[in-house]
Amino acid sequence: MRERHAMMLMERLSPIGLGRLLIGCAQGVGLYLLIRGMENAAQGSMRAFVLPPLFVACLSVPLVAMLDLGRMPMRRLIAWSAAVAAVLIGLTVHDIQRRIGAHPLDNGMWQGVAPSFTLIAATAIMVFVAHALMSAAQEEARPIARYGRYFDVAWKQGVQLAFAANFTGALWLVLFLGAALFDMLHLDFFSRTIGEPWFAWPATFLALGAAIHLTDVAPGIIAGIRKLALVLLSWLLPVMVLITAGFLAALAATSLDLLWQTKRGAVTLLSAAACLIVLANAAYQQGPPRDGEDGHLPARILAWSGSAIGPLLLVLVGLAGYATFLRVDQYGWTNDRVILAAVVLVASLYAIGYAGSGWWNDAPRRWWEATNIAVSFVVVGIMLAVLSPLADPARIAVSSQLNRLTSGRVSVDAFDFVSLRFDGERYGQEALRSLSQSVDPAIVDKANSALQAANRWQAKSQAGLPSADAVAANMIIHPAGQALPPGLAKPGLSHLDCHRMAGKKCDVVLLGHDGGGRAMAVMTEHNAAAPLLFFTGETDGQWRHAGNFGLACADQRQALLKGDFTLAPPLVPDIVIGTRRLSLEDRPTLSPRCP
Repeated sequence: MRERHAMMLMERLSPIGLGRLLIGCAQGVGLYLLIRGMENAAQGSMRAFVLPPLFVACLSVPLVAMLDLGRMPMRRLIAWSAAVAAVLIGLTVHDIQRRIGAHPLDNGMWQGVAPSFTLIAATAIMVFVAHALMSAAQEEARPIARYGRYFDVAWKQGVQLAFAANFTGALWLVLFLGAALFDMLHLDFFSRTIGEPWFAWPATFLALGAAIHLTDVAPGIIAGIRKLALVLLSWLLPVMVLITAGFLAALAATSLDLLWQTKRGAVTLLSAAACLIVLANAAYQQGPPRDGEDGHLPARILAWSGSAIGPLLLVLVGLAGYATFLRVDQYGWTNDRVILAAVVLVASLYAIGYAGSGWWNDAPRRWWEATNIAVSFVVVGIMLAVLSPLADPARIAVSSQLNRLTSGRVSVDAFDFVSLRFDGERYGQEALRSLSQSVDPAIVDKANSALQAANRWQAKSQAGLPSADAVAANMIIHPAGQALPPGLAKPGLSHLDCHRMAGKKCDVVLLGHDGGGRAMAVMTEHNAAAPLLFFTGETDGQWRHAGNFGLACADQRQALLKGDFTLAPPLVPDIVIGTRRLSLEDRPTLSPRCP
């Protein structure tokens, strides 16, 4: 009976299934032709501004159509697909325009005409969120749907796409296995065929279309899989809540300085906040039953954990925002910091909304649900702004860094001209051309050097070294009060940034003299988990980098800087062969064991 029902359902939905297969096949063929057209296209040419936008639109729009084919009226689906395509085309045109001339390649292929990976990934997320909002509103025929509808639509489409991706991956595993079988008989026609782009692109998206239809035919199975996944995820919530509470308690008992020294504190804090948000929503699901509708009541321990989410998020996001503010205040805006600030804004909205939702009980959490809906719209708006000229991270970063240079907040030696060239996109190029007309010869020289560099590594190698005074200002002597030997401030003495760039600090510990009368010192990057570099000074005042001691744990590093150490002779003697002395080195380890 069940098989008969499934057959009847398949027959009834066969026109929709055929439509999805045709859309998937057309998508694969279109992507293949667009990629062929983008090969060897010159920057600034008509093809560079036409084909990449069509490529990005072709990646997402057919998937939108396949997901809602048969569920949304055809006219509305066409209009919605056209609107999505128009937005994606506009964003891609801006992405291509902002990168013209900023990333030259030597192989003559894909010279800045391909859309950036950041754009492709960001637009995929944006389109998924926007389409889920649109689909839910369309199903209820009103601008803002009920929270339960948003939940059902978003998770259903997410599970559909995940299973479609897995099905497509399984198909390719089968094809590769088939190729291996034929290759054993020295018949390579199969492997050559599946390796051809004209086969791979249509086959991949034809499989995606088939998988989307197969998952749409039996919604009960998808709902059951979704339910199981959410239940499993929800039981990780108490674990993450305990970990977060323990971390914050330990942080209160120690110092924020330990957090800032990692140089990635904001990213880690926001990652923990995102994990809490996902796990909490897995526990809440569509919320308690209401108005005769099905709902979900989490177990008591999950309700307790969910109730603690708001305060924990307020602290985590507050710390992340403060860390971002400190970096921006000290070093100005960069591309990464603009994006980080946008993430902090989104996380702050979640934190405020969840904190105001109160204790979880048998009643729906209206603030919680309203927060999820509102923030989804905000996320789409922020992504549109960041991917467009309105809040382009590169434009904001270049303007900020130029202001720091012209206002004197950063010296010419400490200013990162290379970042303008390779991180500032077109805006950075224009800024460097303007700086090359400066009345300051040092600025002109560094700006021209950055403009002429073919890549980041060449630019850094061509960049002039700072003065000896600038290097000396980078050195922090431990214990304080001792004089820095002039030879240790020689520009370019080692690969450390403090020897090559102004404003990059290093800790220096003077060790006294060895048996031959040579001065000794160790040096390491300030507030970083970096190796201890060993330097020796000759009687003529010249210093050289003689070797490394390896990584030191945090407590060992602090003891060294305080002078709490002794010098001991090596346990194993050196081997002298002719005039060369060989010393036993510790076995290198990527991550030393620290107590």
